[in-house]
Amino acid sequence: MDTEASGERGAAHGDEPPDAITPGGDARAKRRRRRLWWLALLVAAGAMYAGWRIHIDGQIAAERAVAAARGYPLDVEGFEAWYREANRIPDGATNAADRYLAAFGAYVAPDDAAFDGRIDEALAQRLPDVGKDVDWPSPFEPIDDETLAAMRAHLDVNAPCLRLLREATGAPCRYPLERRGMSDCTVFNDRQLDGLHGCVRLCYTEVVWRTSTDGATGALRAFADLVALTHTLDHPSGMIDGLVRSSCETNVVDAAEAIVNRCELTDAQLAHLDAALAGVADPSLMRDAMAGDLVRFLAIYRDASWLYDDEREDQDGRGKRTMRVALALGMLKPDELQALRTMNEQAQAMSLSGVERLDAMAVIDRQLKQSRSMGRPFATMMLMPETRCAELDLARQVRTTLARVIIAAQRYRLATGAWPGTLGEAAAGVFDTPPVDPFDGAPMRYVVHDRGVSVYSVGADRTDDGGARPVHRDRTKPYDLVVSIGGDPPQPATDVPAP
Repeated sequence: MDTEASGERGAAHGDEPPDAITPGGDARAKRRRRRLWWLALLVAAGAMYAGWRIHIDGQIAAERAVAAARGYPLDVEGFEAWYREANRIPDGATNAADRYLAAFGAYVAPDDAAFDGRIDEALAQRLPDVGKDVDWPSPFEPIDDETLAAMRAHLDVNAPCLRLLREATGAPCRYPLERRGMSDCTVFNDRQLDGLHGCVRLCYTEVVWRTSTDGATGALRAFADLVALTHTLDHPSGMIDGLVRSSCETNVVDAAEAIVNRCELTDAQLAHLDAALAGVADPSLMRDAMAGDLVRFLAIYRDASWLYDDEREDQDGRGKRTMRVALALGMLKPDELQALRTMNEQAQAMSLSGVERLDAMAVIDRQLKQSRSMGRPFATMMLMPETRCAELDLARQVRTTLARVIIAAQRYRLATGAWPGTLGEAAAGVFDTPPVDPFDGAPMRYVVHDRGVSVYSVGADRTDDGGARPVHRDRTKPYDLVVSIGGDPPQPATDVPAP
C-alpha cells in the first residue's frame, strides 16, 4: 500500500524509472550523432582539400621552377627587367624606338583614304598587295612599267615614313613595354602593328623597285633599312611579335634573292649581303618569344575575372564575385598546372631541331585538343597551337640558309667562271659542312640547271616536289622552299585534261 502510494507520488512529480527512454531524448541523441557525423565529414573534406591544395601547389611550384631554370621570368616586373636587358641600349646611344613608332604611324596603306587623289585607282590595282590578280614580280623576270609606276607612287606617298625609317637605321632600338589590362606587358597596339607590317612591305617594295631603277647601290641601301627594321624585333615581347619578326626575315630573304638576280654585284657586295643574312638568322627567336606569353598567362590566372564581359555583366557583379571565389578555392588550379606544364613542354620542344621539334610539337597539339574535349578549356584557351609556329620558324631559318648558299654559289662563279657542281662546293666558303634540311634530315637539295642554280628544302610536308615555288595566291598545290639564281628548277609538264 505504501509502495503503491509512493510510486503514485513519484509519477505525480514527473520521476521515471531509470531504464525508461523518452521520445524527446531519442531525438536529441540522433541530432547529436548527426552533428558529429557532419563535423567528421567536414573535417575529412577539409583535410582532403588541404592535401589536394598542398599537392597541386607543389606541382605548380615545380613547373614554375622548370620555367625559371630555363631563364624565363615569372612575373611582370621580372619580364620588364628581362626585356630591358635583352634589348639593351648602349650607354650614350639614342633609342630609335620613337622614330620607328612614328614611322609606323605615318605609314599610308594603298587602300587608305589618304591615297585618294594621290594615286590613280587603276594604278593602285597594279600594286601586288592591292590588286586581286597581281602577284609580286618574279625575281627572274623584268617588271613591267605599270607595276614600276605603281610602286613609285606608293613610295612617293610614303616618303615621310621612309625618311623616318632611314633616320633610325643603324641605331639601337627598344620599343617601350606598356601594361594593357590582363596582358600587362605588350609592345604594340593594333594600329602600330598594322603600321609595322606596312613598313616591312614598304621597305621590300623599295628594294624591288630599286633593283629595276637604281641598280645595286640603291637596292642595297633600301635592303639595309629592311634589315635594320627586322633587327628591332630580335627579342620580341611574345609569340605574336615573334611571328612578325619571322615575317620580316622572310621579306629579307625575298629582297636578297631579288637583288642577286636583278643586279650586277661585286664579290664585296655579295659578302656584305651574306653578312646581313647571317646577322638576322637567330635559332632561339621563338623560344625566347615564349617568355612574354608565359608571364601573360601567369597574370591571367591571378585574375580570371577577365572571363566575364563587363558590358554583359549583371549589375550586382555576381559573375566576377563567383570567379573570385573560384580562384580563392583553387578551382582553376588544375587548368593552371596543365597550361603551365604545356608551356614548359613547348619551350623544351622549341629547343630541339628539325624533325624532332615538329614531331614534339605535334604531340603537344594533340594533347591540347584532348584537354579541350575533356573539360579543361581554361587550360588551353590562351595557348597557341605551336606546331604551325614551329613550322614557320624553321621555314624562316631554312630560307635564310638557302639564300646564303645561293650567294656563296654566285661568289664561286665570279671567282671560277662556273657554278659549283655540288652543295659542298657551294657552301664551302660559308658553312663548315653542307647544310642539312631540318624538315627531313637530308642535305639541302642543290640543282644546277640550264637557267642557273637552285637550292631548296622539302618544307613542312616533307615531300620533295622538285623545287616547285609556292604560288602566292594559291598554296593548295605542293611546293618546296626554294631560292634560285636565274630561275627555278624546270618542273615536269602536268597533264592537261582534254576539252
